[in-house]
Amino acid sequence: MKMQQVSNNCFAVLNEKNRVCDANSGLINRAGGVVIDTQSDLAHARQMIEMFSKVWPAMPRRVINTHEDGDHVWGNQLFEARRSSPTSRCPNG
Repeated sequence: MKMQQVSNNCFAVLNEKNRVCDANSGLINRAGGVVIDTQSDLAHARQMIEMFSKVWPAMPRRVINTHEDGDHVWGNQLFEARRSSPTSRCPNG
């Protein structure tokens, strides 16, 4: 895993390619903080939190899951933040 700055207030945690669970995560460090996707397991989620703590001093207040596959949501339990799954509100098709 590595963290990469995308813009002034956006960061990405990028996973190795060719893994079974290779989802990436994001942090927007404004307005209380937002994490996008929480990793594939607790170990990766903890590592992501540690990386994000270098650029955001508190736990983010919001979590957005881009969809409900396990490699995007299994770290959710480490966050007390409000969670949102936008795809659950989108019509199929």
